[in-house]
Amino acid sequence: GASVVLAGCCTATRTDLLRQAGGIPTRTITEDMDWTWTLQEQGWVTAYVPQAVVYTAEPKSVKLMAKQLNRWSSGFFQNLRHHRLSNLWRHRPMLGMWVTLSIVEILSIPVWLAAGAWMLYWRGWQGLALWIVLDLALMLPHVAAGVRSRGLSVAHVTSCLLFVFLNRFMNMYFVWKALVSELILKKPLVEFEKGH
Repeated sequence: GASVVLAGCCTATRTDLLRQAGGIPTRTITEDMDWTWTLQEQGWVTAYVPQAVVYTAEPKSVKLMAKQLNRWSSGFFQNLRHHRLSNLWRHRPMLGMWVTLSIVEILSIPVWLAAGAWMLYWRGWQGLALWIVLDLALMLPHVAAGVRSRGLSVAHVTSCLLFVFLNRFMNMYFVWKALVSELILKKPLVEFEKGH
């Protein structure tokens, strides 16, 4: 019961909790994450139900996906600023751990990607190939979990790895843009267009 976000488009919440809270909070641009963290800070347990089938509207273009990533990234930092990491650790240590790991990933991904560029410079294409092999080895547990838990074929998951690399660059750009805007410049994103 320590979900980082219960996606708003596919979440079931007890009505009495919604009434008690005065509805879903609107103090951040990612109300679903805010609601998830609020519930857990109040001692409630959240759960992921893998058998649930949900049909959502996904971004249909890179432009719409960029808008969605921008909102999600800014919303993460708005929630972090509102809820405080120390509160998450105090009220729900597992949630505090997951959010801390997200922060570590956010801070370390530019270094990891720069290491790939350095390997290319230092050892040429062989160095870059070694970096890619190391990166794939780090992804292997996630790939294996996806194959096992979702019943996907290894070939299908492997065919998506190129997009994982591309998506990582997009995510890095938007999450760092949000980090600077939300936490350093104190200019929160308040107007947005959903990416779907």
